[in-house]
Amino acid sequence: MGAYFLLIVFEGIDGSGKSTQAKLLVSRLLERGVHSVYSREPTEGAVGELIRHYVLEAASITNPVTIALLYAADRSDHLEKLGDMSRAVQVFDRYYFSSIAYQVAAGAPLEFVERINSFAPRPDLTFLLDIDPRLSLGRLSKHDAFESRGYLDKVRSAFLHLAKIYNFQVLQGDDTPRAISETVFRQVWGKLVESGAVV
Repeated sequence: MGAYFLLIVFEGIDGSGKSTQAKLLVSRLLERGVHSVYSREPTEGAVGELIRHYVLEAASITNPVTIALLYAADRSDHLEKLGDMSRAVQVFDRYYFSSIAYQVAAGAPLEFVERINSFAPRPDLTFLLDIDPRLSLGRLSKHDAFESRGYLDKVRSAFLHLAKIYNFQVLQGDDTPRAISETVFRQVWGKLVESGAVV
């Protein structure tokens, strides 16, 4: 098997099924001998933990520009700690598109959020799990500071707008996990074949 590096990103509002699909993809690739790594944002690192506590749980940091900067810092740390990515499929549960969708919906300037994330490499494939916020909220056992119906409606609209600009693969989050997984795996495997990593 030749060298390969694919960056696969799953996006969507919480409760859309993106985390489930990211982990399923990694599991299926590993079963077929393809070295794959799952990671998420915010990360488990120092900045990610700060975000989780002060932004998502306590909501003591609410300025959207400050929050966008924190996520960009966590993303920089995330990418640095991954090290050499040349022989793995990296599967991200959220990436800079989430910063754009969430922070711009909260009031941060779009150009600013894009600029502070310009260091981040573009994904090879981005899957957007699209779902009505009413259904996503019903799936969650607890809600963080961002999870109100009105706000998530704005975030969902932002994601769908980004999907057109960046050519996301839009999947219906209310479909069965198995059906979504089959679609995802087929497209990722096609990318690996195209790159010569698998035959």
